[in-house]
Amino acid sequence: MLKKVKITTFLVSIPISFMSLFALAGTESNSLENLKEECIRLRSNQQVKPFSIKIQCSGKYSFWERAENKTCMQNKSFISSQTSTKGGMYQTSESLFEKELDKSQINCPVYSKMEVSSPNGVGIIVTIDSCEDLDAQNLETTCEQKVLSYCQNNQDTCAQQDVQQMGGMCSINEVQRIDTCASYN
Repeated sequence: MLKKVKITTFLVSIPISFMSLFALAGTESNSLENLKEECIRLRSNQQVKPFSIKIQCSGKYSFWERAENKTCMQNKSFISSQTSTKGGMYQTSESLFEKELDKSQINCPVYSKMEVSSPNGVGIIVTIDSCEDLDAQNLETTCEQKVLSYCQNNQDTCAQQDVQQMGGMCSINEVQRIDTCASYN
C-alpha cells in the first residue's frame, strides 16, 4: 500500500520596525536568534520544501547627504611704506596702499539631514533566502535600503501637513541643512 507523505512549506513573516528591531531580538519566544535557529533546522530537513523568508519593513530613519558647494573669499592688500635716506635724515611720511585682490574660490560642502518615512500601517516586503541573514544588523541595513528605494519610487508630493492628515504616505524630507559656506561669509 502506498503511504502518503505530506510536505508543507514554511513561510516566515517577521514584522520589523526600525524602532522595535532590537526589542524583537530581545524577547524569549520570538527572538531573532530563535527564528534563525529554527530556520537553519528546517533548511536541514530534507522533507521540508525550500522556502524564503519574508520581512515586513516599516518605520523611519534619517541620514546625512553631502553636496559640494563653492564660495568666493575676499582678498585684500593693505600695505604701508615709509622711505628714508642717509640714515633717516630725509624721509617721507607713511604711505598707505589698500586694494582688492582677486577672490579665492574654495570648496565648502552643504550637509542635509534627510528623514525617510514609510507609509503608516504599511509594511514593505523584503524577501531573503539565507537563514544567516536573520541578524539585527543585516535586517536593519536591508530594511533601510528597501524603505529608501520604495519611498524614492513612491514619494508623496503633497505638503507635509497634508500627508499627516491623510494618515501618512512615503516621504523623504530634508529636516536640517548645514551650509558650511555660510561660516566664511
